[in-house]
Amino acid sequence: MPSKCPRCGELVYFNEFKMANNMQWHDTCYTCAIESCKRQLDPSNMRTHENEIYCKHCYYKLVVTGFRSGVPEI
Repeated sequence: MPSKCPRCGELVYFNEFKMANNMQWHDTCYTCAIESCKRQLDPSNMRTHENEIYCKHCYYKLVVTGFRSGVPEI
């Protein structure tokens, strides 16, 4: 059964999804949430925070250190 992608809100079908944070994402939406980054994610570099997905680098800067300089608001 298709579900809605948390990033774009469109239906996600079986042949086009990636799982993260117990949600199904389109392969094209499975990118870092930071607009200036948009790095394509994979299980080794993906981190989640507050129902959003980030690359390791942006997650560390935004969540772990709380350092926002150079990481624009979402």
